[in-house]
Amino acid sequence: MPLITILSLVLTLTLNSPFASAQETQVSEPLAQDVKAIRAHAGCFEVSFNFYETIDLDLTSDITSAPYTERGTELVVVDEDSEGHIGLQHVLVTGTDAMKHWRQTWDYQANSILEFQGAVVPLDGTSNLFWIAKPLAMEAAKGQWRQTVSQVDDGPRFECSAPWIHVNGKSYWECTAPAPPPRREFSKRADYDILQRRNRQELMSWGWMHEQDNLKVLSQPRTPRALEKGYDSYVRVADEKCAVAKTKWENEKYFWKNVRTAWSEIRNENPRL
Repeated sequence: MPLITILSLVLTLTLNSPFASAQETQVSEPLAQDVKAIRAHAGCFEVSFNFYETIDLDLTSDITSAPYTERGTELVVVDEDSEGHIGLQHVLVTGTDAMKHWRQTWDYQANSILEFQGAVVPLDGTSNLFWIAKPLAMEAAKGQWRQTVSQVDDGPRFECSAPWIHVNGKSYWECTAPAPPPRREFSKRADYDILQRRNRQELMSWGWMHEQDNLKVLSQPRTPRALEKGYDSYVRVADEKCAVAKTKWENEKYFWKNVRTAWSEIRNENPRL
């Protein structure tokens, strides 16, 4: 039998073998796990926000932050879901009403990232936060998900790209990125302008946990101020507890879709925001 015929036969048998199918399953299974993990963030939750400044790194300053705790009920809804793209909107219950809260958007193998740079203070003394768009190499982004966290007005906050990890029964995503100071401190402190955040989002039997290890930094001149620990727990509860939030989002989601479209256009036209 000619060599070319033998090679053709071997190739045919390999591609149609159970082993080849198993290999394809192994390749696609992690992506399916990733998507399932991201979608599992959706639901109605009792939320507990807890932040504690643990170490003062700037002994020349007497500025510190008291422990911060807050409780609430929050709806997380999947409002965008296409191949390699999932949008999760948080809507906070406020008594008999609700309000749009932060947003997390997930993109698979994104080719760029918007990186927060800190604050620029012009001659007039005003403070302006700014971000720079940076490309991500194909190899660097392979298998990773970029998480985009947006402010309440859907303006930029921070982005980070990392893989979802599924091991020993755990599913988590962990990434470190610079971000502006949080709203809980933005109007109270002016001694730092970057919160270097290590975010870990992990699925739990009761919902999910958002754990943070944060470094507060003054960018110019670069000075570390303090370390902070954050624990945000999302404990799943009955959907009816978020009924008012669901109605609120249904009434407003098309407006906010237009807002996100406007922000996307701004980002695409401006490598520096």
